[in-house]
This record gives sequence, structure tokens and C-alpha cells, in this order.
Amino acid sequence: MSDKSYIEALEAEIQRLHANEDHLKTVINLYADLSNVGRSFVENALSLCKRWDVDVDAVFDEDCLMFFDQIKTEDKEMEVICDVGCYVVRKLNEDLKQCTGIEDFFELSGNDGADFWFDCTDEKCELLEKLAKEDPRAFDDLEDRTKYALNEVYGLEDILKATKKKSFSR
Repeated sequence: MSDKSYIEALEAEIQRLHANEDHLKTVINLYADLSNVGRSFVENALSLCKRWDVDVDAVFDEDCLMFFDQIKTEDKEMEVICDVGCYVVRKLNEDLKQCTGIEDFFELSGNDGADFWFDCTDEKCELLEKLAKEDPRAFDDLEDRTKYALNEVYGLEDILKATKKKSFSR
């Protein structure tokens, strides 16, 4: 492939990406107008889906959209972010249970319309510490998003490092 044809191919791909972005913005605006949810909340939901590597179609399936009509207009914006958070929690809990046997570990504690956060208690940190002592390799097969959440919220990397230091010092 010559440099000229390579550049033309890149330009064509850039134009295709811009068209896809324009289409996505149109869909966001249409959804926001139809649902009475501000565009920023829709964009935040899409960003959260991308950040947590979840499929937006799976988050907002038919059941969710049917239920969404029953929510008061003033509550819809916060509900969009809550729906994404609940889906992420479900996926994280499924992965954690499959790899470690721990059930219903992650829980949402709130959202501000732009992001959601998890409940973090001493009991959960102690449970992770116990598991790290008993079987530190239990965390090896977790999906990246689960490892990320465990590290960001509960400090899993620090727990594992502390466990290794204690086992080496014995």
C-alpha cells in the first residue's frame, strides 16, 4: 500500500468515525428528549458503561425501559445512573462469586448523577484480608473491572502486598 492510499484510507476511516459520533449524538439527544432526562445524564450513563466495560444495551433492556416510564420525571435523571450502577454491581458480584465464592459483596451506596459509588465497610475489608491470607490466588481469575473495583474501593493491592509481607517475614 502506498503512502497516498494509506492516507486516503485513514481519512476515510476518520470520516466514518465522525459520522458514527454524529449518529450517537443524535441518538443521545433523541433519547434525552423522549425520556425527559438531561443530555448530560445520558452521556454520563454511556461514559460509565464504557468505563466499567458493560454493554449499554444490556443495562437498559426492555424491562428497564418499561419500568422507566413509571418513574417520576424529577427522579429519572438519578435513576439512569442508578441503573448503570446496579448492573455493574450485579456483574461484579457474579464474577466475585464465581472466582472466590463470596456472594453479594458489592453494594451501591449512592450516586450524584455523574457517578455512583460502592458501600465500603470494615467487615468487607476484613473479609478480603481473610481471603487474601487463606488463598491469595483466588483473585487471579477475576475480570479486570472486578479487580479495579476491589482495588479502588477496598485497597485489594495493598491487602495482597501486606499479606505477602507477613508470609515472607514468618
